[in-house]
Amino acid sequence: MRPDGAISFANHHYCVTFRCGKPVHPGSNILDFVPSPSHNRIRNTTANLTPESPDTVLEFPITDGQGRNCWAQWTLKGRFDSHGELIDIVAIGRIIAEELRYRNALEDLMRISNDVGKSQEERARMILSVGVKYFDADLAGITRLEGDQANPLVLNFHLDHVRERHTFPREKSYVDLVLRAGPVVAIHDIRETEYVNYPFYENLPLQSTIASEVYVGDRFYGIINFGTLKARKEPFSDKQIQFCRLIARWIGYTLEKHFFYVGLQVNAERYRSIFEHAPIMMAVMDKQGRLLDVNAAWLDRLGYDRREVIKRDLADFVTPQSREALDAEPLDRQPLTIATQNLDFITRDGVIFATQLSSLAVSTEDLPILCVWVDMSERNRLREEMNAANRAIMRANEDLKRFNTVAAHDLQEPLRKIRLYGDQLTKHLPQESDPETAHAIEVITRSAERLSRLVRDLLAFSRESERGYASHLVDLNPLIEEALGDMALLIRETGATVRIAPLPKVRGDAVPLQRVFHNLILNALKYHHPERPPLIEVFARKCKQGNCELIVRDNGIGLPQGAQEEIFEPFVRFHASKTTGTGIGLALVRSIVEGHGWTVNAHARDDQPGTDFVIQTNTAAAAGQDSDDPSSPHDDRRS
Repeated sequence: MRPDGAISFANHHYCVTFRCGKPVHPGSNILDFVPSPSHNRIRNTTANLTPESPDTVLEFPITDGQGRNCWAQWTLKGRFDSHGELIDIVAIGRIIAEELRYRNALEDLMRISNDVGKSQEERARMILSVGVKYFDADLAGITRLEGDQANPLVLNFHLDHVRERHTFPREKSYVDLVLRAGPVVAIHDIRETEYVNYPFYENLPLQSTIASEVYVGDRFYGIINFGTLKARKEPFSDKQIQFCRLIARWIGYTLEKHFFYVGLQVNAERYRSIFEHAPIMMAVMDKQGRLLDVNAAWLDRLGYDRREVIKRDLADFVTPQSREALDAEPLDRQPLTIATQNLDFITRDGVIFATQLSSLAVSTEDLPILCVWVDMSERNRLREEMNAANRAIMRANEDLKRFNTVAAHDLQEPLRKIRLYGDQLTKHLPQESDPETAHAIEVITRSAERLSRLVRDLLAFSRESERGYASHLVDLNPLIEEALGDMALLIRETGATVRIAPLPKVRGDAVPLQRVFHNLILNALKYHHPERPPLIEVFARKCKQGNCELIVRDNGIGLPQGAQEEIFEPFVRFHASKTTGTGIGLALVRSIVEGHGWTVNAHARDDQPGTDFVIQTNTAAAAGQDSDDPSSPHDDRRS
């Protein structure tokens, strides 16, 4: 896709996976298929791509043809021109199950809790941001109830018309909704409920909301609320309701200043609920590697009872190789640092599965170590599939190179012999021989010659499509002069006039660029109109973006209706009976132009015969070397 989100290409798997309600045509915008709350995150992320950091990973949903949001993890890879300008972005998506999104969000909350350098409000905003991403919300806020007044303390808006904090009567805030229907409220379309007639909806008409009570200790503090300006298509899931309750608890602990400092606060009973019910494997260990506590997910995954685990060494539950890794890299080797290791566990049934351990230790204090394990089995399987696909691509590329060798050598030799012996037969054929025999020999010779040209052109196209191009300052004028010299005989035979305006210098590879103009001018000579001599004009002009366009204009027979793109495909020849050639020339032009990061298009001329081939470059035209029409002084060539 382009930097503005316009889709240049979407493969079949994309359309099938997301069940798009309409075809994804080139030019459609990715934001057309993404819920509006994610638009700003996508724009901000793509705007931060640079040549130094061209890759990033982002999660956002695609709305399918049935109105459901399908979440995916997208790897965005930017491609830049020689000036560092972003040309386009390749987006590769992998569907994310809700369970994995839940675990990722929980890990984000843990990282925020472990960041001791943030203020209370900064930490609260970071927690809200996790919820905004998880619920794909437009608004997030923490509202405190003070007597009968609701006071928004921490806000995270994606709205333009809400800027300032206000104190509202309780009935005009969503605190009133939670107190009426709580402790957790999850409404996917408020318009279908009685609450559309309540003051809080009139004050801020959210179409969907998920909110929870927030307690500081045993005292009701207020609410945490996530909302959208458009109604959701589906109700909130149990996981989402659970996560909203979890964020409310986390906010409560943050406000109370009894939160995780570097993993665990001694004697924190409120932490116990989060620790015990977390869907990922968690444990608390001492500095000697003995397990002090493990959560339910740890026990369920390994198949043990809690009494069988506590006070035992972690090394008793991992493979010998992982045991050696633990001995080589103690978990408390660095203070106040999250350390990661790959460990392979062995379940009670003897099944081995891979995990990634994140451990948090404070080596200067006598505090336990908090450990979190993420099951890597599925990730490793997907990585192996990706590696297998890459190996298959490499094998295919090697096969293509071998084909090129065959085309360059093994195919040309028999064709040369066919032409040679065809000429011999023609030379020694008696004058009174059968005319049909002479015609057959002539057809064989011509066909062999055409096939030989086709093989050469196909080989050239294949090599150009896989090569890289240099980036030097190239003066186009002498290149075109040389190309015209090669075509001097054909120019005389057709009576053509070729006008060349002064052209700017561009950054590119000189030899391939000369081939581009050679093929475009040769195309104009071949497809000239039989009733008028060819007139070919080559000139440059500035486009709206300040870059330079290079135009090759002719007065030939023009393009068939709707063939502006098809003519650049290999082997396409619309007037094959009237001209010679293999149909590779214009395909080679597009391959070279796009290899330079440019574009080329063909346009029928308005009210005049012929065609304009327009090359859009990323080079600004030099002063005095551009023109909006080719009426400025030219170098005329005519037989």
